Amino acid sequence: MNTHNEITIIIYEGKYDFAETFKCFIDTQEGYDCPAYLLTPHNILEDLKAHQPDIIFMDINISPQKCIESLRKIRLDQSDIPVIMLSHTQDYDDANIIEYIKNGAHGFIAKAHTQESVITAIEEVLQGGVYITPNIAKQIFRILQSVPIVNEARNLSYRETEILEKLSKGLSYKLIADVLDISRHTVNAHLRKIYSKLHVHSATEAVSFYLNEKNN
Repeated sequence: MNTHNEITIIIYEGKYDFAETFKCFIDTQEGYDCPAYLLTPHNILEDLKAHQPDIIFMDINISPQKCIESLRKIRLDQSDIPVIMLSHTQDYDDANIIEYIKNGAHGFIAKAHTQESVITAIEEVLQGGVYITPNIAKQIFRILQSVPIVNEARNLSYRETEILEKLSKGLSYKLIADVLDISRHTVNAHLRKIYSKLHVHSATEAVSFYLNEKNN
C-alpha cells in the first residue's frame, strides 16, 4: 500500500481507449492517483510490488479465468488489497461471477456506470465494505435463488447474524460498528468467526451465503 496521502489505483484493462479514459478520470480526482494501466494481469504480483496500489480494478473481458487466477494470487500474497471487477453487464457469466466472489472480489461495476460510481465504490471497499451496482446485484440475487446451499447459517450467533444483515444492506465495517455500538476491532473479530463457520474467505462470499440462506 502506498505511503503517501493519495489513494493509488491500478487498472487491468484490455481496451486502450477505456483505460486512458479511466486513468484520466482518476487523475483529475483530488486525493487519487492512477500511475498505471496494464493490458493483462499476467505479472500481477510483480505489478503490485512495483506500484503498491491501495485498490485494483480488473476488466473480466481480459479473460475470466485469468482474472480468477489473479484474484487467487492476490489473496495469497496481498490479501488486504480490494479488487473491483469491471465489465459490460451482459458479459458476466453466472458460473464465473460466483468464482469472482469466492476468490475475494470486493465489488462489481458496469463500465457504463464507472465514472458515476467509481469514487463511491473506492471509498466503500477501502472501509471494508463491498460495492455492487444495482443491475449486477440483480444477477447475483438471481444466481443465489437458483443455487442450493447447505444450511450452515443456523450456527451463527445473534450478533454474527446482525453483522451479516448489515453487510447485506451495504453498510461498511465502520457504519456497522457505529450502528451496533461496538468497535471496528470487534466487527473484524466477529467476521473471522463468520468466515470460519461458513467456510468462506471474504465478506462478499459471506453475504452471498447469508442471503441465499435467508431466502430459502
